[in-house]
Amino acid sequence: MEEKKVFINDEGIAVVTCPECNTSKNMDARKYRKLNKAVRAKVKCKCGNVFPVLLERRKYFRKSVNLQGKYIIPGEKSSGTMKVEDLSRTGLHFKVNLPPRFKVDDKIVVEFHLDDKKNTFISKQAVIRTISGMNIGAEFNTVSSSDIEYDKAIGFYMMYN
Repeated sequence: MEEKKVFINDEGIAVVTCPECNTSKNMDARKYRKLNKAVRAKVKCKCGNVFPVLLERRKYFRKSVNLQGKYIIPGEKSSGTMKVEDLSRTGLHFKVNLPPRFKVDDKIVVEFHLDDKKNTFISKQAVIRTISGMNIGAEFNTVSSSDIEYDKAIGFYMMYN
């Protein structure tokens, strides 16, 4: 059975919905909020169905995507191709084709098109937060007025696409 992702709200409550009968219940998840690892649990519904959940502690929903783009290393004036694999309002996870020439805490610029009706172009400064082989995690910076427009476009995309 596929693991279902459930978000913990600010009060420490996770709303879990049974995939069998669609009954929802509130789960007290306060004890998991401060852990720095994924929390997997099995939930038993009143209908008897037992199903796995992944308790997500992120502030913003992260959407799986498959978007081609490029990254630019400003100080070196060099760039490379990337594939954005997931996206949130505050950052992204992407794969590179060649070993990265940047390190954690470096600032880069990421550019890609959303797969929405407008094919919206995004160009944002980001700070590298994690590197695992060719897999990169980065957090967006909002440094200019144009970034606010990109932030709005990403937020709209996350809600409606």
